[in-house]
Amino acid sequence: MSNRLSDGTVQQAAMTPSLSKGERREMTALDAAFFVDIGYTTGPEPTSLWLMSSFSVMLLLRRNK
Repeated sequence: MSNRLSDGTVQQAAMTPSLSKGERREMTALDAAFFVDIGYTTGPEPTSLWLMSSFSVMLLLRRNK
């Protein structure tokens, strides 16, 4: 059992060997620690608003050239 990264709710780690049909799990602190242990870096997920804003700015900059 570990805390979810999204809201802190306790759940079983996402990478446990069994999953019931139709069950969905989110990443937990334990899952993130596993990735860090094997050499990956973790960070917050970018929000949709930030992504859309960045994409719009890139389109405007490209259009002006």
